[in-house]
Amino acid sequence: MLIVVVHPFIRRYIYFLLRAQIENNLPTPVTNDSLKNFTQWIYLSQINHAITLKSISDVCRVHSSVDMIDPKTSQG
Repeated sequence: MLIVVVHPFIRRYIYFLLRAQIENNLPTPVTNDSLKNFTQWIYLSQINHAITLKSISDVCRVHSSVDMIDPKTSQG
């Protein structure tokens, strides 16, 4: 089992960075119910993660060599 210890400052920085990214790109929840608010933030973080992975794969696809793709199967 791998245990990673992250300094509290770094953890706080990552939290604020991710929160800012979600707030800039997705509609944020407006509710006083803390449990519903928490579940909505989890959902938004998963959407943010999916968008990030799609963006990364699109960049990799654009910058990949055409020679790497087999024209018969369209797979790399």
